Amino acid sequence: MIRKKMNILHVIDTTGPGGAETVFVELAKLSREAGHNVVTTVRGSGWVADQLSANELDVRVIPCKGSFNLGYLVALVRLIRSEKIDVIQSHLLGSNVYTSIAGKVTGVPVVSTFHGHVDISPNERFKWLKLKAIQLGSSQVVAVTVPLADAIKSIESGMLKSKVKVIPNGISLDGFDLNRSVQSGFSNPLKICCLGNVRVAKNYMLALEVIKYLVDQSIDVKLDIAGDDSNKLAADLKLSLDSLGLSGIVRFIGFVRDVPDFLQQYELFLMSSSSEGHPLALTQALASGLPIVTTPSGVEAVVGSDTLFISEEHTAASIGSLILDVLSIEQSELSTRVNRGRNLAVATFSNKAMYQRYEEVYLNVIH
Repeated sequence: MIRKKMNILHVIDTTGPGGAETVFVELAKLSREAGHNVVTTVRGSGWVADQLSANELDVRVIPCKGSFNLGYLVALVRLIRSEKIDVIQSHLLGSNVYTSIAGKVTGVPVVSTFHGHVDISPNERFKWLKLKAIQLGSSQVVAVTVPLADAIKSIESGMLKSKVKVIPNGISLDGFDLNRSVQSGFSNPLKICCLGNVRVAKNYMLALEVIKYLVDQSIDVKLDIAGDDSNKLAADLKLSLDSLGLSGIVRFIGFVRDVPDFLQQYELFLMSSSSEGHPLALTQALASGLPIVTTPSGVEAVVGSDTLFISEEHTAASIGSLILDVLSIEQSELSTRVNRGRNLAVATFSNKAMYQRYEEVYLNVIH
């Protein structure tokens, strides 16, 4: 395919750290590194704007409050026209709706990325109308996992079915020791970590119950939970530590900036989620060479069950007994599974592999 220099607008309507936000920043950075002119827009200050500024990207702040902000839409259209944008890349439902309308008005192709099932929740207000706007205004709809793509294709009589393409999320592998060998045996205490902002879908109460189960089985264990813990849910979880007898055993350590350094301090990665799309933490754990114990939350469809240790149920007993099995597994089997996951992260889930797929889409939609 003939390479063409493009003016690309990257749009997201969230401001804090998260998986979709990290992909947004990575795509903007890699677009510029590929030689394209890049403009980004966010709705306010915060982690996303700070990351864009730190990477010396062109950041435009356009406030966007309320269920439908006409002023935001007008400002977006003006920006598209003034910067002579060739293609618009948006993330998450709200931005996908606004950019699809703006794309229809300006005649500029839009690539709308969905990052999780929450974007197509049955409880979403005016869902049909929002999806209709995306159908009319987006040239391509990207889902980050196959299950999410299947779900999008099936909603509202399949209105988006013909436009859906799967592009897995990718991360920068800089800083990860990709040659790290799997350690022989586990330490005492066993060091387990979780990674991801505290929210309902992460089901961290289950993670606490798993640690309680292990303690009751006389396992000396420590759990650190990394991620934004500034909300009420996190406060409630912290209050529960005393009643569970886990004070001093479980720590909420907040957002971590150096993920590779954080992960190398642990021996086991725990995912207690009730549901997942393709969390970046999963790829980070794979790249770090950690054994991953997870609930059947959807991640098994992303990377395959032969790279993970998957519990049968979403219960503390099921997950806890699985961890006990992992502790006694043959070293050769553990190494095989961990190395399979790391190779998958490098070949499929790197940021460069992700960007190559997106750039092919950009070139296709502008022709």
